[in-house]
Amino acid sequence: HMALMRFKDALALLERCDGLQTHRSWWVAKNAIVGIEKEGRKTLLRLSNDVLAPVSRTYQPQVNQLKLS
Repeated sequence: HMALMRFKDALALLERCDGLQTHRSWWVAKNAIVGIEKEGRKTLLRLSNDVLAPVSRTYQPQVNQLKLS
């Protein structure tokens, strides 16, 4: 879904949802993650709708805790 608001405000609304921020402007629902991919040093999450969500170095530790292969 698309919502037009400040990202910080959107994150506050998503506090109770099972997901995580993966980049400064990306939030991903955990149940939408179907895989993990690497492009050189970049980490990307493949989502159930075939979108590749970027993972920044800041959020890499959270993604690593998901135990994705």
